[in-house]
Amino acid sequence: MFVGNFRHTPNPAAAKYLARNLFPLVRNEVPEANVVIAGSYMSEISESLAGDGIKVAGWLSEGETGHPVWTSRVVVVPLRTGAGVKLKVVEPCPKGCRSSRVRLCARLPDLDALLPVCDGAEEIAAAIVRILRMSDEEWLNQAASELHYVHQHFSRDAMKQSLGEALELAAVTKPVA
Repeated sequence: MFVGNFRHTPNPAAAKYLARNLFPLVRNEVPEANVVIAGSYMSEISESLAGDGIKVAGWLSEGETGHPVWTSRVVVVPLRTGAGVKLKVVEPCPKGCRSSRVRLCARLPDLDALLPVCDGAEEIAAAIVRILRMSDEEWLNQAASELHYVHQHFSRDAMKQSLGEALELAAVTKPVA
């Protein structure tokens, strides 16, 4: 699965990369694999990406029964351009999905030890295949580790602590004149 706002330029490029470069490699190893590409403002790319094993779902609310985020075994974040923190890497974690990411997106503390960071189509596809082939027990253990990570770094309490530390630092730091 890949989710994005398709008005944001890196997301259509990532979806195309997933559909045209990554998914065929995954399908060679796991023929029953399917991919869902979902998000807002998808009209420009919908028809060009849908095909054998590729579903273009458009916008889906999280409350929908059978929402792919709740049922996907892997969430792929194949962004190759852009800047800033890629929160879409950790958003699926509480739902039990793993993300395979390219190195550009590895900008979150301590996440490299938990999720694969990959360069190039073959390496990303191999990481996806490894996740798809995990036993249920191994995958559930991984999902539990990811959930712990999200609570540790992105929970309300973690955000309060981070903000408090920033405010304390600001209080003792002299402004540059």
